[in-house]
Amino acid sequence: MPFIEKLALPSHDEQHLDLIAAMPRLRSLDLRAAHASAALPSLDVPDLRELGLPTMTRDELRAIATAFGPQLELLDVRGNPDADAIGDELRTLVAGDVWLGPRTRRHTPMLATYLPAEPMWDLGVVELTERG
Repeated sequence: MPFIEKLALPSHDEQHLDLIAAMPRLRSLDLRAAHASAALPSLDVPDLRELGLPTMTRDELRAIATAFGPQLELLDVRGNPDADAIGDELRTLVAGDVWLGPRTRRHTPMLATYLPAEPMWDLGVVELTERG
């Protein structure tokens, strides 16, 4: 388990925090389908670069952005009206991009490796066809 770099959790509790803490190489964490935890900012995840969060209060969002912001390339808080209300503040706390606004189907459900020059989620859907 120490080699896992991407993780999406459908639920979230204190046991999952221990699981996350045991993954030192974790780079992408998707908690958008989970419940918020006040203990999340206390985690030591030095390689974390992408974080997707569920609906949280402004204070919880500030605490997480303060804890992880300097190392994040992407903070996905789409679908959270409280995040939209403090969007400018989140942008100052996070080193990379902050995704605000409604959730859309345009973006993949699981965060992908973030490439600032060419984000793979902007490439769209590729369909392969046979040539005759």
